Amino acid sequence: MQVLKELRKENNLSLKELGIILGIAESTVSLYENEKREPDNKMLLKIANYFNVSVDYLLGRTTMYRECASTTIERLKQTKKDLNLTYKDISALSGVPLRTIEDMFAGRTKPRINTVEAIEKALGIDRTFNNEPKCKNVVNIKLRELRKEQNKTLKEVAEALGTSHQVISRYELEITQPDFETLIRIANYFNVSVDYLLGRTEIKDSQCFNNKRLLELRKSKNLTQSELAQKLNLTQQAYARYENCQREPDYKTLCSIANFFNVSVDYLLGRTDERQERAIKEKGLSENEQALIELFNCVPEDKQALVLSMIQVALKSLK
Repeated sequence: MQVLKELRKENNLSLKELGIILGIAESTVSLYENEKREPDNKMLLKIANYFNVSVDYLLGRTTMYRECASTTIERLKQTKKDLNLTYKDISALSGVPLRTIEDMFAGRTKPRINTVEAIEKALGIDRTFNNEPKCKNVVNIKLRELRKEQNKTLKEVAEALGTSHQVISRYELEITQPDFETLIRIANYFNVSVDYLLGRTEIKDSQCFNNKRLLELRKSKNLTQSELAQKLNLTQQAYARYENCQREPDYKTLCSIANFFNVSVDYLLGRTDERQERAIKEKGLSENEQALIELFNCVPEDKQALVLSMIQVALKSLK
């Protein structure tokens, strides 16, 4: 889990420190990070809860940070409401910059653990990890409910997932638990988030990259996978993984796809049914100017100032 290593380093935690927090050995954390061992569903929930990220984000199913309704941010929002505090009040009490608090509460930036700890301490919230909201692993219940809602038999689901109906039955009876790969296949098949399957949220909507839309867009241009991959400067194998929902494109590739098909990134992510084609002529912008805007819009807000400064440095070097 490369993303686990990234989250740990972002929050300045050593392998030993994270192991203590999660109640596992330092060597086990290392095995997770180097993908030599997979955490079980219970540990996935624990990691996601601690870092305030979705399980889909941990599994690489989405590159977009999305907060689960049962995580720390929701608890902070409730405490803010209960104490009748403003963002300025929280900033004054915790010493955290006002802009940081506003962005964090609005979900525009991914909260750092030390920032959350400072706010919780100021508001008198116990940061003991064992007191984190518990999320029951209900994948067996969710799987059965989704199958019945869509009037699918065990055999039909099994065939779609490339397994046997006996295996699906064992999942539903909670005799065995699906591994990472199977969790993702189930989520893709029913078009829900992994967090919904694991009971972290009651919101079904996946909001992950919509591979079906990519397929439709490619066919609308009468392009083969190889032809489109060449236009996007990708290998055919890499592109095929996107279309087969085996991997999600990063920000840069998302923007490249959106620019090529003249649609919004939100359309590719399934957040809107409107293609929102770019009105270049109406705005009086060239294609290069519009492409630059599209690329900048793909930069996370907490990184935009850095990107602007890099552009300014680049412009000076051209003079």
